[in-house]
Amino acid sequence: MTTALWTPARLPLLTEKRFVITGSNAGLGYWAAEFLARRGASVVIAARNEQKATSAIASILTRAPSPTSAG
Repeated sequence: MTTALWTPARLPLLTEKRFVITGSNAGLGYWAAEFLARRGASVVIAARNEQKATSAIASILTRAPSPTSAG
């Protein structure tokens, strides 16, 4: 029996989906937010430190540019 490994590349397109990721300015939260954004999801970055959140958003947008900006 062959088992295919799951990778983030296997995520379906997530356009019209919105996710709130806590702790998304670093670590697993950051990577989850980035991969979801790469698949077209709208991601809400929830973090305690505004400066770190802003930095994470800028980084994610360089890797997964958004066609529109939502406030």
